[in-house]
Amino acid sequence: MSASMTLRMADLRRLRAVTDPAHGADADHPMPDSVLAAVAELVPCDQITYQVLNPVEQVYLVEQEVGAPGTCLETDLDRLEEFFWEAFWSTPVCSYPLQSGRATEVHRASDHMSERDFKASLAGELFRLQGVRHNVLIPLAPEGDLDHRIELWRVEGRDFADKERELLSLLRPHLAEMELAARTSEVTRLLTARQTELLRLVAQGLTNRQIARRLDVSEGTVRRHLENIFSRLGVTSRTAAANHLAQAHARPDGHKRL
Repeated sequence: MSASMTLRMADLRRLRAVTDPAHGADADHPMPDSVLAAVAELVPCDQITYQVLNPVEQVYLVEQEVGAPGTCLETDLDRLEEFFWEAFWSTPVCSYPLQSGRATEVHRASDHMSERDFKASLAGELFRLQGVRHNVLIPLAPEGDLDHRIELWRVEGRDFADKERELLSLLRPHLAEMELAARTSEVTRLLTARQTELLRLVAQGLTNRQIARRLDVSEGTVRRHLENIFSRLGVTSRTAAANHLAQAHARPDGHKRL
C-alpha cells in the first residue's frame, strides 16, 4: 500500500457504511440510491450516477442520479446525446474500460491527459456542455454489449485526489459483486421456470429448431417465449438475453464460480 493510501478510522467507517447489507434489503433495482449516497459520503461529489448503456447501439438503458448536476449549457438534448456518443469513442476518458479491456480499473479524466489537452478534446467540450469539471469512473461487470458503471462528478473545485481514487478502487469489487448479484436475482424473478430453461438452451448455442426438439414444442412456441423473455429482460437480442444468465456463473473479475 502506498504512503498516499494511509487509511484513518473515519475512512474505514465510511467504507463499512457503503458495504452495509441493509442497503439492498428493499431495493427494486441493482444499485440502491442509499448505496450511491454512501459512496458520495465516502468521496464527496456534487452528483453520482449509476449507468447502463449500450455503446454498440448508442443507447442509454439506465441513468440513475443522486445529487445535483451542474447547469447544462446545451438545451437540445438530442443534439447533446449525439455529441456524447461522438465524444465517447474519441477518448479513454469515457470508453477506457471498453477500449483497454481493463474493466476493473477505477480512473479519472486526469489519468489520461493533461488539463490543457482535456479542455481541447471532445470529452472536455462534453464536460463543459454538461456543466461538470471532474469525474471518476467505477466500472462494474459488463454484460455482453452492455456497459455498467458508476461515475462521480464535481461541478467545480479540485479534482478527485489519488487517495479518493484508491478508496474507490478498494470499494469497487464489493459494488460490482452486489450489482451482479442483484442482476442475477432479477433474472430469476422476472422469468418463469420454463423461460429460464429455454434461455439456458439459448446460452448453449442451440437454434430455435434444436430448442423446439429438445423441449418437444413448436418453433413458433420457442419464438413466442423468446419475445416474452426479451420484453421482460429489456433486451433485443439472443446474445444479450443469454448474457443475463451467463453473468450468474462468472464473477466480476472474470473467474468462474465453483
